[in-house]
Amino acid sequence: MAQTNATGSPGFVRVDRFNVSAAGRDELLRRIQETHEVLRAQRGYVRDYVLERANPSDGVGLMTIVEWDGTARPETVRDAVREMHRRANFDPNEMYARLRVEADIETYHETRSLVSPSAASASGTYENDPADELPFDDAPDTTLLKRATVRRRYTGDIAGSSTAHVMMYRSTADRVGYVATDIFDGAVAGRKGGFVFQHGGSIDRGVLRPFGYVVPGSGSGELAGIMGDIEIAFVPPATHTIALTYRFE
Repeated sequence: MAQTNATGSPGFVRVDRFNVSAAGRDELLRRIQETHEVLRAQRGYVRDYVLERANPSDGVGLMTIVEWDGTARPETVRDAVREMHRRANFDPNEMYARLRVEADIETYHETRSLVSPSAASASGTYENDPADELPFDDAPDTTLLKRATVRRRYTGDIAGSSTAHVMMYRSTADRVGYVATDIFDGAVAGRKGGFVFQHGGSIDRGVLRPFGYVVPGSGSGELAGIMGDIEIAFVPPATHTIALTYRFE
């Protein structure tokens, strides 16, 4: 489902379908993967898929699906891909003709009439207080697996504070995987209370691939019964954002 932002702006989904011969499959797939690396770095990126099936005749069918939330703009995504092609001196139409690729490329927006009226969204920014990364349990200081307790302060539709218990594995300075449990206390869209959310992801050379959700049954106060998905993002140079798509039981 395409995600909206705090103002209700709908996201969009890009769906591309390709039919290509078995001989051209690897080159086309390599170009698709290069393009998706650029798409994942764009603001509002949510998730992507690259799917494959065998065609009844010789060749394969490829389908790519990329989703952005309401903070993204199709023209910004398009321009980023065009710039990547320009830098690489790559013409996709030339490749399609040479490999005899049949391509069907479309952008979709969610049908607003089918959106549940009970669904809502809220967003905010947050700051992390400094925290030391410590070895996990009794592991030596040189281990790559670390733990930390991080305190965060939120402003926006989501306002308040949380204490996060974080576990991370840092392969290199810019390649990290982490999971965290945050105990939040504050307000969402003016409703006061608290809940617990869990989130994590990989950070690969500045590109974050996140997941997150509200722990079912963890809501309290005016937020009792809250359920939903959490998305954490980092906007350079120093802004952390949080987006919550939620409903109540």
